[in-house]
Amino acid sequence: MERRWPLGLALLLLLCAPLPPGTRAEEVTLMDTSKAQGELGWLLDPPEDGWSEGQQMLNGTPLYMYQDCPVQESGDTNHWLRSNWIYRGEEASHVHVELQFTVRDCKSFPGGAGPLGCKETFNLLYMESDQDVGIQLRRPLFQKVTTVAADQSFTIRDLESGSVKLNVERCSLGRLTHRGLYLAFHNPGSCVALVSVRVFYQHCAETVHGLAHFPDTLPGPGGLVEVAGTCLSHAQISPGSAGTPRMHCSPDGEWLVPVGQCHSCPIGFYRRDTETLHCLKCPQHSTAVSEGATICICENGHYRAPGEGPQVACTRPPSAPQNLSFSASGTQLSLRWEPPKDTGGRHDIRYSVECSQCRGIAQDGGPCQPCGKGVRFTPGASGLTASTVQVEGLEPYANYTFTIKSQNRVSGLDSSSPSSASLSINMGHAESLSGLSLKLVKKEPRQLELTWAGSRPRNPGGNLSYELHVLNQDEEWHQMVLEPRVLLTKLQPDTTYIVRVRTLTPLGPGPFSPDHEFRTSPPVSRSLTGGEIVAIIFGLLLGIALLIGIYVFRSRRGQRQRQQRQRERATNVDREDKLWLKPYVDLQAYEDPAQGALDFAQELDPAWLIVDTVIGEGKPIMIVTEFMENGALDAFLKGDKHGIKSHRVTLRLPSLSGSDGIPYRSVSEWLESIRMKRYILHFRSAGLDTMECVLELTAEDLTQMGITLPGHQKRILCSIQGFKD
Repeated sequence: MERRWPLGLALLLLLCAPLPPGTRAEEVTLMDTSKAQGELGWLLDPPEDGWSEGQQMLNGTPLYMYQDCPVQESGDTNHWLRSNWIYRGEEASHVHVELQFTVRDCKSFPGGAGPLGCKETFNLLYMESDQDVGIQLRRPLFQKVTTVAADQSFTIRDLESGSVKLNVERCSLGRLTHRGLYLAFHNPGSCVALVSVRVFYQHCAETVHGLAHFPDTLPGPGGLVEVAGTCLSHAQISPGSAGTPRMHCSPDGEWLVPVGQCHSCPIGFYRRDTETLHCLKCPQHSTAVSEGATICICENGHYRAPGEGPQVACTRPPSAPQNLSFSASGTQLSLRWEPPKDTGGRHDIRYSVECSQCRGIAQDGGPCQPCGKGVRFTPGASGLTASTVQVEGLEPYANYTFTIKSQNRVSGLDSSSPSSASLSINMGHAESLSGLSLKLVKKEPRQLELTWAGSRPRNPGGNLSYELHVLNQDEEWHQMVLEPRVLLTKLQPDTTYIVRVRTLTPLGPGPFSPDHEFRTSPPVSRSLTGGEIVAIIFGLLLGIALLIGIYVFRSRRGQRQRQQRQRERATNVDREDKLWLKPYVDLQAYEDPAQGALDFAQELDPAWLIVDTVIGEGKPIMIVTEFMENGALDAFLKGDKHGIKSHRVTLRLPSLSGSDGIPYRSVSEWLESIRMKRYILHFRSAGLDTMECVLELTAEDLTQMGITLPGHQKRILCSIQGFKD
């Protein structure tokens, strides 16, 4: 009997038979010999007498398989077949092996019992390894998986009739830890053909259950794996359910034991994506007409602008602008309006202006045509965000119609035209103000006479006037005139004034002209005539003579009065009585307080005055304050017996109007005296109301008050220093 029997046509028929259907789990194949494009090259042991590789053609494609049939051997057979290294990867811990094979019935051999030691089974083994170990078989390292037995074996009659059945065996390899593995097939004495070997692992495929999404999941090494689901974008977790919906992935790659579920968003609500936790109410002016909506549809006449998501409320185009008005000056026009009453729920309103020139008023049906390129709009004719625009280049005595349109980002989505409002203007009263300039006609110290280029309106019904704006460093005012000429009066001499003018028409005021500077004349000093000089000299001489006479008269009378008082005191008053002098004098009894002080001081006896201390070595100085003329001090100095050779006496009269040493009643009086009257308001604004407040002023203080001229600062500070000295 031959050792190897041919499979022939019978094997070809077997390969064409249908395979059992697969499971619902998804499979990832690691190795499949039925798809091999060349010889498999597995390790044979022994290489000559055991397993052998064969090839069959199936639909023009070669199919490689291994077969072994030790029919002439006696006793136990020990033939090994080892696969190449199979890479498992790092993910699956369970691997499945599917075998397709045929086994011959031992009774089908001649003699009825088959060869000695004939078997109808073979063994499947595996070995884990992190890398390919080459041609080393390493039999002791292999672990047995199972003994493979055929459900249906074939006989020689089945082979002749072509009814040989193909057996399929599946087994699992669990808790794998290495990167790869080897499979081994041990034949103890059966006549077997290994048609194909497939190694794969299973996983629970991505699925949707109960409106919840569950991701692709690998089975775990310990049994079922619990997986949390996510409600679909149009659903949310059902009220009263036990939290997030869950299912369990089995080792066979099937979803089992669902827990919890989701339900669709109700009408009027939506859920855009799974990142949103709950169903949301439709935004304003939108609705969801069915359950499970992922977006709310805008109501009729409302839209979403490009780029706006479903969470944004639907809006509509704005209504027309309101309350159009204008003001004209010459051929220049300023258009103004108010925002639309209905903004459509948006804040991105833009305006555009269209201009038409008409023979008559547009509302009366007069023919109109677009304005030419000479009409200019500032800042522009479209894309305006402010509710005003300046128009230039208009023609006098022409009729214009201006149309203001309001739009937003959804205006282009509506089939109707943008809302607008129109305004018709008659430029019959326009007066061109181009080239307007002021000219000086005459100037005086306190007057300026000015004129400017301008003319009366060319139409008889015109009513034209002018407004002047005049200002200098200290003041400003406005003045209205009817003619292009003005006489400014009550001005300051030698002072610069800034003047500008604009035209006033029934259509409104025009723009101001450029600033013009004019300066008044310095004050005029008039020379005196000869007669006036003689009169002044005569008056001065007469005044001097009168003062000398009064001085001599009062000196003599005072001397006689002092001598008389001294005689009376010497005869009638003793020294002890002199101690009882009046300690004060009541100045209220005197019309002139100075006279009261004089009478009080005359009661001092010259004999009571003594030199207390002499200050200095070379020239002694005595400083005495005396309130009278030729009184006790005069008598003391005349009778001085202490040898004071030089006397320096300082007489200090009390100030009846201010602080001692400051002979001014107010700050304004002081500033007038030093010709700094222009700074009175500066001192008042700084809160300096009394003369005591100004004594500590510095140059920096004056600069902060607005007094910046160096000459004026020097004059003020010198005057203050005089008070201190």
